Amino acid sequence: MKKLFISLFLFITCVKADVVYSKLHEKIFEGIFPNKKEILIYNIGNPIYKFKNIKYTKEIYKSDIIFISEYYRIHIINNKPIFASSLFQLKYYKNAIGALYWNKGKAEIILLKDRLKEHNLKVADYLEKYIIE
Repeated sequence: MKKLFISLFLFITCVKADVVYSKLHEKIFEGIFPNKKEILIYNIGNPIYKFKNIKYTKEIYKSDIIFISEYYRIHIINNKPIFASSLFQLKYYKNAIGALYWNKGKAEIILLKDRLKEHNLKVADYLEKYIIE
């Protein structure tokens, strides 16, 4: 009985974490493109979430942003802004405008001012505090 309770608790915790993670991404993408009614994302290696105003596309050139978590696909990436899943990717990809990653069990958000400017992106007010030089 104790094992069943622990298993159930862990399952519920994982499901809740996934919901929180998807909501974080939704708010970030909506904040990066505050004036767009529909945001198109080209996804590389991340889980597929259901968003209200965000759609996934299979065509990289039609996307507004690339959402990436895999390193080996660097050669197909064009001049679209990239949203990364780690600090390593943020430094590695020259088009990466920001990242959402975990640090000591806490979600961290970073947006790079100069790269946002390169892509002519003006973020929503609630994301301003995550912009660094």
